[in-house]
Amino acid sequence: MNGVPYRKKIVIIKTPSFEGILFRKMLLALYNRAERTEAVYSYRSASCDDARRCADHVHFDEDLTAPLQFLADTEYIAVPEIDAGTASDIVRFNSRKNYIKILVEALKLGIPVAVTLNEAGFAGRTGKARNVLVEELGRICRIMTPDELAGHMGIKGYEKASLAEEVKKEEMKMTENAEINIAKYIDHTLLKPQASIEDIKKLCAEASKYSFKAVCVNPYHVKTCKQLLEGSGVLVATVIGFPLGANRPEIKAAETEKALADGADEFDMVLNIGEVKSGNFKNAEDDIRAVVEAAGGKTVKVILETCLLTDEEKIKACIISQRAGAHFVKTSTGFSTGGATIGDVYLMKQTVGDSMKVKASGGVKDYDTALKMIEKGAERIGTSSGINIVEKKGGSGEKY
Repeated sequence: MNGVPYRKKIVIIKTPSFEGILFRKMLLALYNRAERTEAVYSYRSASCDDARRCADHVHFDEDLTAPLQFLADTEYIAVPEIDAGTASDIVRFNSRKNYIKILVEALKLGIPVAVTLNEAGFAGRTGKARNVLVEELGRICRIMTPDELAGHMGIKGYEKASLAEEVKKEEMKMTENAEINIAKYIDHTLLKPQASIEDIKKLCAEASKYSFKAVCVNPYHVKTCKQLLEGSGVLVATVIGFPLGANRPEIKAAETEKALADGADEFDMVLNIGEVKSGNFKNAEDDIRAVVEAAGGKTVKVILETCLLTDEEKIKACIISQRAGAHFVKTSTGFSTGGATIGDVYLMKQTVGDSMKVKASGGVKDYDTALKMIEKGAERIGTSSGINIVEKKGGSGEKY
């Protein structure tokens, strides 16, 4: 996996009775743990493309023609929520479907197969008939409850009850967000190359007046901002390797050390995008780690520039940022082809979970958009439209 050391290969098979949203939730959870995950679809559906963002490889039933080769290095196979038809095919080694061939070959090779039952899918099998089928299945597969399978994988439960509870919590969070002090989410930002000293003074005065979380400026202005904001409670954030991320790690580290000496509290570094696009994830991770170490324990945010990455690359970039010890993953510089999207914020938050925070930046210009970003997991908003947001006005339409 080009520098990302996955511990073991896990195969998840999606049968028709396993809901797509739950399938993707399971894959995301495994990806968050940096496991090597391969997904098998028993049929093509609209959710196949969504699964690609959270699995190393997505396979389709009709394409699996070499099961023995496919099973190489597999630690175990999980088949959540199978119905009676699939259970019957497994116990009878009915190979009419290629994904059943995979299971049959796995069982012959002694590879563990864990299954959970979709009770609705057993509605036609009642009493003795159901019990016999389940007993036969239990002889060759390990039958688990959803929570047991989730625990076996080391992930959060995916069962419907848990999902419903999560949705309920999310709705409660959205209600709470309606009353939040949104100013405390905002990094009041001015990164234009033509920014004058008067512009910087104005930025700091606004940040103090509205009690924004931080100002975000180019490194040259850090010392000035630190002096202007003394005693205000507003942090000083700066950018590293900005806006391309293509500096050498030692240059980014030196830039960080100088900004730290000037008084910077937070460092928004740009990922080495070219290394990620090349699949050189180890190099990209080392680049992040150089800044984290130079920051001396201060907050480091990694700018992914999501508009230039595929969903798979976004997920892997989040993982290496976490491994390197960064504190935030951030969507955008605001200087490329696109800014923050709600979908990217959600994907990033699902990937990093509670281990990191997410900053949405680039194109967030009004209160409603900022609130939606927060509802989807953003804990910081980078914007030059902070005043418009807190006053619930339209955005300025300007870049950083």
